[in-house]
Amino acid sequence: MSRAGLTKEQNDLIRAHIREYLERTGESQENVAKKIGFTQPGLSSFLTGRAGTNYPTVERLAKLLRVPEWDLVGKPPPRMPLLPPRELAATLARQIHVSEAAIAEVLAEPLTPETEQWPALYWTDQMRRRDLELMARGREPPPHPANGGAQGLADLVRQKRP
Repeated sequence: MSRAGLTKEQNDLIRAHIREYLERTGESQENVAKKIGFTQPGLSSFLTGRAGTNYPTVERLAKLLRVPEWDLVGKPPPRMPLLPPRELAATLARQIHVSEAAIAEVLAEPLTPETEQWPALYWTDQMRRRDLELMARGREPPPHPANGGAQGLADLVRQKRP
């Protein structure tokens, strides 16, 4: 039976995704059923519309089919917070271990109406380049807490070398 919240239309959409997967991969219903915690007769009942599914199954299917859960049930994607490009760039730069000193220098640069529109990846690249420039000049930025005290990209590379 369907769990509250999964409509007939959502179950039909999930069925279509599974059928497409079966056709594309050539896998048997038995293999797919095992991967998602069903028996083959249970999957067959679901695919023929005699049974519905539940949200935990949607989660397992999303992993197997490599699609977001919201796509499986026909819902719009979750809203992402909109950050100005340079703030988003700073977040991305921290994820690739750019030093806080390099990030701060780029963020301190004044914006013009033109540069305000430049995309986050441009700013992330500027932060990465500034980090490498700081290393090349021998100016060691303060340790970045997210990377175990490494100070920037160059320091991370030095730490990983034997």
